[in-house]
Amino acid sequence: MKIALLGHGTIGLGVDHILKRTGGPEVTKILSLIVDDEMAGRTASSIDDIVSDPEIGLVAEVMGGVHPAYEFISKALSAGKHVVTANKAVAAAYFAELTALAEANGVSFRYTSAAGGSIPWLMNLARAKRVNPVLALSGIVNGTCNYILTRMEEDGVPFGEALSDAQRLGFAERDPAADIDGADTLRKLVLSLNVAYDTALREETLPCAGIRNITPEDLAFGRALGLKVRMLMKGGRNEDGSVYGFAEPVFLPADSPEGCVRENMNLVSYVGTESGLQRFSGYGAGRYPTAYNLVEDILDAVSGTAVPYTGHIAPVAVRNDLLMRRYYVRTSALPEVPAHIIESTDGTAAVTRPVSPADMHRLAKLLLEKDPLLFFAGMEEGEEKC
Repeated sequence: MKIALLGHGTIGLGVDHILKRTGGPEVTKILSLIVDDEMAGRTASSIDDIVSDPEIGLVAEVMGGVHPAYEFISKALSAGKHVVTANKAVAAAYFAELTALAEANGVSFRYTSAAGGSIPWLMNLARAKRVNPVLALSGIVNGTCNYILTRMEEDGVPFGEALSDAQRLGFAERDPAADIDGADTLRKLVLSLNVAYDTALREETLPCAGIRNITPEDLAFGRALGLKVRMLMKGGRNEDGSVYGFAEPVFLPADSPEGCVRENMNLVSYVGTESGLQRFSGYGAGRYPTAYNLVEDILDAVSGTAVPYTGHIAPVAVRNDLLMRRYYVRTSALPEVPAHIIESTDGTAAVTRPVSPADMHRLAKLLLEKDPLLFFAGMEEGEEKC
């Protein structure tokens, strides 16, 4: 089977190199906005040039973004070609549509590297749920945020400088909004929940918040309590059969496994009914770590290895009002925070009594209208140490 690449940037070039080094399937056509010397003799003029080629049985999409990635993937699947992608934005936005299209055309749609980079996270979730129902999942899945927080904590640099360094090192995009505002983490949560619970959640059904407004004063608050901030995804099954899920910064013990994760590393975990806690750690981004996992998807598709990411997709209710947790809130609009939920305050920031993530995110939206510099984070306690 011959394959085509959509995109030949950071990840696409990595995929191309790994396939050449390992003697994998031959990349015969490449469609990319940026044309480089390594594409010589393989440049495709359009997506139609690829989908009409009977020798190409698989398309690897590493363009990024939602459009035209969605249209190109749809054309490939409709033409009976397997598709693998590292693009969490398009996979999360059109999960149901692309999964259904692959099934209708008897091909596979795989996205292992879209959540966790080099970590075989979604693969293990898919295996686990067969006999080990997933009760909860969580983790650090955004290396950009983790790098920024590490620099701020360990080197005392301001947010802007840490972000600039992340961009210079290739951890953050030129437009870092998806990372620092939580959307990237949210999309990986959507994919994780969809795989774990055979559903097709949309991004807009789950709340998220990011680290854009974090300050040294916020970190100092945590440090005084032996806590660090990490950008986390949190999700799981409620007792009533509904699911919960949200992405937000979290204060957690500095010596907890998540608190010990530094720089651009990721750490994800799930709790299964049979296995208990399972953890996975590795590079969550980067040319070769991500490309490696995408190539694994390519080889599985070529060999016909079944990966039951989703079975029969069924709707599921989302309820973020059943879980209760304390929150740290720092805002100039503190008088707008209902007094009955405040556990303690120094006049600038407050720690709430246990409230639901649904209520906290709802309140945060109202507070942001009066204070665009608001920062809030969940608070977790734990005994496990790294």
